[in-house]
Amino acid sequence: MKIINPNDLPCIDYRSVQLLQGDLKTLSQKDENKLLNSIENNGFFVPIIVWFDKSKVAHCIDGHQRIITLTKHEVEPFEIPYIEILAKSRKEAKQRLLVITSQYGKIDRDNMIKFVKGIDNDWLKSTLSYEGVNIDRIAADITNAADTIDVAVKDVKPFESGSGVITDHGHVHFDLPMREENRKRLYNLINAVKQKTGFKSTEDCLMYIVDHFDLEN
Repeated sequence: MKIINPNDLPCIDYRSVQLLQGDLKTLSQKDENKLLNSIENNGFFVPIIVWFDKSKVAHCIDGHQRIITLTKHEVEPFEIPYIEILAKSRKEAKQRLLVITSQYGKIDRDNMIKFVKGIDNDWLKSTLSYEGVNIDRIAADITNAADTIDVAVKDVKPFESGSGVITDHGHVHFDLPMREENRKRLYNLINAVKQKTGFKSTEDCLMYIVDHFDLEN
């Protein structure tokens, strides 16, 4: 395991850290595999957060699933960086834990698709896990959208002679009216681009099409 500790934080043997949250959260085998894969591929780059009680025993406030996974697989090195958080009592430490683990925002599926644009689908599926978000489905939708665009591009080519796409100061138009069947094909292509990119306006989609596809050859 590669330890990434650019701020030279203190380190602690993760095997000595007590798990304050107990069974508050569960970790499925699928998510454990994703977490282990993430640590192996990306390194250990986010420190755990610990609270030291009066006896100087370290209790994990944030990072439980990583400690559980590292311990189960006896991953070396055992020393990992940590950040200490202060609490006057075990009760206050638990309150800190609950605040840190609370999810105040909700991931929007459509914006998620837009945000991960350009990130490898296999990486998404093998690494990420969010409560209430089906990463496998999102990755599949991105792939399907790309396939739909490929089909739509083939379907819309070639435009009739003289009906090429013209760009002028950021605007898109066609220099001659298009036949009805080509209008329908372009409409399907625009919808495919909207699904893939998350763009809302037709103008943005047309600019994307002009930038990424040669529709006249």
